[in-house]
Amino acid sequence: MLKTSFVKATLCATVIAAGLASCGKEPDAKRPPAPATASPAPAAPAAAGGAVGAPHGTTLAEGIDFAKPGYPAFVKDVQGVSGVEAWGRWTDANLAPGARIRFDRPLPKAFTLELRLSALGPNASKPVKIRAGAVEKTVTIGAGGATSHRVEFAGVDGDTIEIVPPEPILPGVVMPGNPDTRKVGVGLISLRIQS
Repeated sequence: MLKTSFVKATLCATVIAAGLASCGKEPDAKRPPAPATASPAPAAPAAAGGAVGAPHGTTLAEGIDFAKPGYPAFVKDVQGVSGVEAWGRWTDANLAPGARIRFDRPLPKAFTLELRLSALGPNASKPVKIRAGAVEKTVTIGAGGATSHRVEFAGVDGDTIEIVPPEPILPGVVMPGNPDTRKVGVGLISLRIQS
């Protein structure tokens, strides 16, 4: 009897240590897991390898609002883009050299790409490469916050737009003490294609 009580007490202590609410009941399969300890670094939700998520928007002209979770249904794959933040998303060179957005159909042969962008540190004063298929253009974002750009493309053959920052950088280099480990360059706010 004493041995049985000891075994039950040990089992109960093990269950409590594992984070279950009580030892007298079976764990509730519907109960969400306990939240993980928060990291002191800024939040950077994963967006690696084309995790498209919940779709929003329906047309290229409506475009992509990078501040929304997920991507529109017409986006097939995304690489090199960090997780969503309240204002948009950063490119992250730890994931890929630039943002690579692959669409579910070929891009128009000729179109105007409308972008709203920001940049961190040296990326604000150097040309940012914008590619549509094999056609390459550049824009300079400038310091002082978000800027809008209209880039004309012709002779495009492909289904991918790339935005390649000139000098991805750790935020701590520009803002000492910032523990963010991403190598950010360009802040993506919105993208629209007008044909």
